[in-house]
Amino acid sequence: MNALYNVVRVSRTWEFRGKSENNPLIHFDMVLIDQMGYAVYCEVPPQVLDQLKQYLQEGKVLYIYAMHVLKGLYLDLELWMPLTY
Repeated sequence: MNALYNVVRVSRTWEFRGKSENNPLIHFDMVLIDQMGYAVYCEVPPQVLDQLKQYLQEGKVLYIYAMHVLKGLYLDLELWMPLTY
């Protein structure tokens, strides 16, 4: 990882709306894969999604420089350090 940014590829995206698809968007989710092949789960809040959605498409390469790493909350996933923006 570069001290200034990390290069990742957007592997998978989906919208999380809770129990019903008719609910408002809670967060936009992604799986990102870095240059070493490590995967991480990422959430983008709806407040910033309009600004970022054009870049958050499966297969796109991103340069990430501002993120927060949270302790894993989902023990059934291999991805143990989710990111938020």
